[in-house]
Amino acid sequence: MDKNTFWRLIDEVNSQVAGTDYDGILRATQEKLLTYTPEEIADWGSIQRYYKDMADTGGIFATSCFLNDYMSDDGFNDFRMWLISRGKDTYMTALKNPDSLADLELPEDIQSMMDTRWEGYGYVANYAYRQTGRTDSVYDVMERRPLTVAQKADIRVEIDYFPHPIQNDAEATLLLPKLHKKYGKVGFNKYFPDPVSGTNRFYRDAIQIAARYGYRAEVSPIFDAAFDILERNGERICAINKRVGMFPDSFTTLPKNEAFCEMMSEIRTAMEYFELREQEGHFDHAIVREPSLITYYEQAAKLIKDAKFSARLDIETDEILEIINEHSRQVAKVNGYSGSLSYNGLIPNDLRDAVQDLRLRIPFENAKRWKHPTVKKPPSLPG
Repeated sequence: MDKNTFWRLIDEVNSQVAGTDYDGILRATQEKLLTYTPEEIADWGSIQRYYKDMADTGGIFATSCFLNDYMSDDGFNDFRMWLISRGKDTYMTALKNPDSLADLELPEDIQSMMDTRWEGYGYVANYAYRQTGRTDSVYDVMERRPLTVAQKADIRVEIDYFPHPIQNDAEATLLLPKLHKKYGKVGFNKYFPDPVSGTNRFYRDAIQIAARYGYRAEVSPIFDAAFDILERNGERICAINKRVGMFPDSFTTLPKNEAFCEMMSEIRTAMEYFELREQEGHFDHAIVREPSLITYYEQAAKLIKDAKFSARLDIETDEILEIINEHSRQVAKVNGYSGSLSYNGLIPNDLRDAVQDLRLRIPFENAKRWKHPTVKKPPSLPG
């Protein structure tokens, strides 16, 4: 069983059964799977699960929100299974450009019908395996026969991802115009609060430092993830970013007075201090609404370091953790509340799983406010 056979089976079923006949697709898929050995059925399930994981992106999540009135973590799992069921061309095109799903011919009431959340398709390998006469579980076989590094790499090499991160309604509306026009408001409904942009310890401290020296600081309308240092009369002096410091093209001349130089020295010291703390795996300086995020970050940083990557706080908010490769390139962002990742496929699958699983093992201190998604059991066999 390989990726080509996996997709060929799905395409054969879709050529024989209408896309709205979910029961018919399940029956036809099971029948075709039963022409393979039990081990090959399990391998098909492993490939299906990996393609589901590869579709865990902000763009696909935004699309699932457009196509449904409400979207949870479990619902997003089911949506990605539905996406796989549509075939290779639809799946690959959606990962490259999620807005392409606006071109699919779907029922007008698709949002309220929830027809794009197909839980049962995620269990089709299990349904087929149980009909082989084997007494063990398909999931046990999948665990004993995991996809190899080469198999995963062979799957990833074909995937061309949408180049823009989407993490909120505004970005989804801007970057997915056809879906927005067709389905209206996206609505990022999640179990957890959205990270708050601008909640960042470095920026807060820098604003306080500027005030002590008689200057003002406010979010820059020109430079990304930066704040402007202003004179009391509102004239901009320069823009500062926690990664690069002062933007070279944000000023023409700088004040020569001693106060300004001392202020900039303090801001630079603060930037270097927080950077060093994060390099050492300490995140107790972060500004977060949920204290358990600190524990999560520090334990996740150890996992990330063991995998030869590094961790640091996001450039805009301390409620997101970035995973950085050896070339100082950001390869993933981790939501501190849910543990969900937006990434470009350049981190190992086992690292992603470990970082997500870790969040589930660390209890929230504000337990009444946040909750982890429940783990569902497979439904009964279809009649």
